[in-house]
Amino acid sequence: MSGDPDRRARILTLGCLYAVIVAILLVVIGLVLASVMVTSFFDRPAEPKNTSPDRGGAVLQLGRATA
Repeated sequence: MSGDPDRRARILTLGCLYAVIVAILLVVIGLVLASVMVTSFFDRPAEPKNTSPDRGGAVLQLGRATA
């Protein structure tokens, strides 16, 4: 076998360390994204209740889109 055993162990150790750092960063990014999505979901304005008997409020939504 070629190569210094200490060098191979250092390469393996650094590879594992980099993998752990990348995994931690991905978890942190995922938690931040989930936090932003959850807070934006609960902060959105409430939808108005549909009280018009005509076609389920389609006319109301069309009027809002053209205004």
